Amino acid sequence: MRRGTTPTLQFETEWDWTGYELLLTMVCGAENTELTFDDSRLTVDGSTVYLSLTQEETLQFEKSVQCQLKGKKDGIVLATDIIRVKVLPILNEEVM
Repeated sequence: MRRGTTPTLQFETEWDWTGYELLLTMVCGAENTELTFDDSRLTVDGSTVYLSLTQEETLQFEKSVQCQLKGKKDGIVLATDIIRVKVLPILNEEVM
């Protein structure tokens, strides 16, 4: 992912997330900048979950970001391993 852009991240997992209440947490940097996204921002296609980010959101990240999906359905809670996403720099941080 490149800072200051609007990427759609794709998380391929081992579970079918259909019907789950989902949270995706992203943590970055020494200050532990944290963003959490719920079902309203996530798109589920079986075991694949998609998240589209804004320029403002990607500008909060530097070098890499740790991501984890957590879901609940019928009283069962699942969580993925922590996924690391590399964050690439951008020269002009102006939001367009």
